[in-house]
Amino acid sequence: MVTATNAAVVAADRVLHAQMGNPRWRGQRINEQLTTLRQAVGNNPRLPSKAQLKRARYTPITLKWRDAAELSHRIASNQLLNQNTRDASTYGVIIDVAELWERFVLHWAAQATAENVIHGTKATAGQHLLRSGLDPGAGLGRLYPDIMIGPIADHSACSALIDAKYKPLTDPRGVDREDLYQVHAYSLSFKPAMSLLAYPLVHERSARAEKLSPWTSTAGSRLDFLRLPTNEQDCIAALSSWLQSSEAQSVDRAARW
Repeated sequence: MVTATNAAVVAADRVLHAQMGNPRWRGQRINEQLTTLRQAVGNNPRLPSKAQLKRARYTPITLKWRDAAELSHRIASNQLLNQNTRDASTYGVIIDVAELWERFVLHWAAQATAENVIHGTKATAGQHLLRSGLDPGAGLGRLYPDIMIGPIADHSACSALIDAKYKPLTDPRGVDREDLYQVHAYSLSFKPAMSLLAYPLVHERSARAEKLSPWTSTAGSRLDFLRLPTNEQDCIAALSSWLQSSEAQSVDRAARW
């Protein structure tokens, strides 16, 4: 494999390992891969420049490492997200950063509320998008929201729903259309009082979708767009504030009726 690519991945692993604080976070397969990479470039390689990465040549077999090298370079340079990202995909060889963000939000959501918090991607928490008119037990399009708060026993309704999005929330890009379709489908199937698309807070500029929150879906449920801080206490505070403001709005609406 290309030396610059090896060096970028090992350098990114060093940065992540310093932050994780748990020697078992990588898993056996990743440990084995990193051992091989370190044998090629050493334990503390110099981070290659972007120009060196661009000059790297890949075979059809090693081409998949190009995106991993670019992501690793951003991690090692402390530039994990960039609003000029070519598309909504996130590539990772060291860890699945999109899943890491989802679990980060899940963990601190559980600290922000006294209600029950469920990881919606568990098979037991899914709902079907479509039901057969001939066979009520048959369904199509299984839905698994990331996080459900205060769901009832059969998961057909919940007080709040959160979908973690590991991508920048900035204009002019705004909210990806497929994400809007996804959260709307969740609101119809799980009937939450409010839903949240949660993005990482990586800069000060705010998108129109966040500035004008809350929004109301055609199903009548509340939808917010919010960038969450990436440190523990601030993230808990932001989630707690969102839940409390949503609850206060629901009480006020009920009082007026």
